[in-house]
Amino acid sequence: MRNKYFIVLAVIVAIMLMSIPAAAETSSSPESSWQFDFTPYLWLAGIDGDVRIGRFSSGGAEASITDIFQDLNGAFMGTFEVHKGRWGILFDAIYFDISGTAETPDRAIGNINTELSMGMYSLAGTYRLVEKPLALDLVAGARYATVSADLVVEPGKYPNILEGRSVSDSMNWWDGFVGMRGLIPLSKRWSLLGYAELGAGGSNFTFQGIAGVNFQVAKHFIIKGGYRYLMIDVEDNLFVYDVQIGGPYLGLGIVF
Repeated sequence: MRNKYFIVLAVIVAIMLMSIPAAAETSSSPESSWQFDFTPYLWLAGIDGDVRIGRFSSGGAEASITDIFQDLNGAFMGTFEVHKGRWGILFDAIYFDISGTAETPDRAIGNINTELSMGMYSLAGTYRLVEKPLALDLVAGARYATVSADLVVEPGKYPNILEGRSVSDSMNWWDGFVGMRGLIPLSKRWSLLGYAELGAGGSNFTFQGIAGVNFQVAKHFIIKGGYRYLMIDVEDNLFVYDVQIGGPYLGLGIVF
């Protein structure tokens, strides 16, 4: 069964952003003191994929960035990193709750209302492989994720058949992941950011990529913007969560 569209959206925090200042002159060295970076921001993402519980499916989930605030029930996000010299530790927390309606081509079955919530909590270690002329880090860690979905069928042509029918399911899993990130200074204030990551474990496969620009507006503040893409493929018995999420992000890094 294929739906015309399914409105789902996520406002979440992008992970693994660079914690060093934008200027090459302020890059940390192996002998430097402790540095901390807290980055709250919004990820305005569209989604494409499938959320399925048994034979009930979103049938090609699809949503644009303009649907963001219409279907968002709640969200929180934040990234915190600490590092000294070449070593660092990063923690990221993501949670969102969204809802939407999927149209069905079969008149015997009404639209499917869906509520979806997801949390991702990552802890990783970082190691600076290259210091100059660009900063290049190895990132490796573990991630705990949880997803729950409620699908409710509206009355269709024959309301007595499936009227009020609903299904709910949830799953959680652990993944290991490894990635690389780099920061290329362009000037004293501007720099380019790149990040790529692969993961697996409880999921079949995950991939994440980030391309961004950082602008240091003050000693302790960095504006961060760019594009982030996340792909998740996981299934547990009758519950399938196979989605690709991508869109621009914008946030403020607080460095101290």
